[in-house]
Amino acid sequence: MKKTFLFLVGLVLVGILFFYFIFKTPLNNTYKKIDVQFPIYPENKNIVYLNKGNFTADENGYLYYVTPIFNSEKNKEQLLVSKLNILSKNIDYIYLDTKTFETTENHGIILGSLTFDNNILYYKGSKGIWKIENNKVEFLPFLNKIEFDYANGGFVYFKNSFWIISKPIYRIGKKYGIYKYTKKNDVLISEKTIKIEDVPLNIIKNNDEVYIFCHDIYSEKYNLYQIKNDSLKKIYSIDGKRFNSSGWFKSNDSDKKYHWFSLKFISVLDNKMYILGILKDSNEYKLFEINLNTKKEKSYNILPPLNSTFPTTQYLLKRYNNKSYLFIKNQDDPPNSIKIYIKK
Repeated sequence: MKKTFLFLVGLVLVGILFFYFIFKTPLNNTYKKIDVQFPIYPENKNIVYLNKGNFTADENGYLYYVTPIFNSEKNKEQLLVSKLNILSKNIDYIYLDTKTFETTENHGIILGSLTFDNNILYYKGSKGIWKIENNKVEFLPFLNKIEFDYANGGFVYFKNSFWIISKPIYRIGKKYGIYKYTKKNDVLISEKTIKIEDVPLNIIKNNDEVYIFCHDIYSEKYNLYQIKNDSLKKIYSIDGKRFNSSGWFKSNDSDKKYHWFSLKFISVLDNKMYILGILKDSNEYKLFEINLNTKKEKSYNILPPLNSTFPTTQYLLKRYNNKSYLFIKNQDDPPNSIKIYIKK
């Protein structure tokens, strides 16, 4: 009787351990979408959204979402800055007058890009950068003529200068520029231009280091560079052939075709690179972690699955209270929507 009891107890323990290891690992390797019980924008019937927004986040758990709006109550266009506390779920709103910002003829405020540094939000258009500190706005115009589309290109603030890349545009046989702008006499002057044959896709800053993720269309590789002493140092390379192609690119002045790959560079945290990618024979994104020291790779599932029907246009990875938050905005998302995934 005693042997039978011990056998049953052992069997139960084996079953518990079996299911523990079966279900524990996927949860540790999964980013799960969280339900945010508050609107990104205030419930205001007087607001009409003129364009899809842009977002960034600081290191203290705040997400900043900026969108051009038309306020029918005040009969004017404004820029709405939504400051969202990820941890407490509290949200504050700042309304900025559009006369301060760059506008287009019929689409409201131009859709630019954002970055955050030292409690200051920077909003970049094609003519300059707006410094937003609380409710105060300062405009810093570009003194030099803009060669490419700077409005949607990424940028960071680093050691009293702005490092800027243009919107990714594949141009066969030409070099691309990475530009350093510094404020002098209330204008932004181009002090340094780094020319590169790779296509710059994204630029981020982490722990006082600036990283640029590029695509070499000739070797079909993705390269991660770090800015060191105003020059580029290659850190890591990825073979693009491992990932699924979402189409072809063909230049107007060339018969050559190039793969347009699905890889999206997210961030570098704790000397680990994070990228979104779609493996071959799949249509779902995974988050890949590459240890830049050991070169070991690890993948994470995203639930519910994020498929490749519509491309991701904005993405960001942050850590707050030992939890990782993945922010994603798809091209088909409505103006008041953003996806947030969490790994505990």
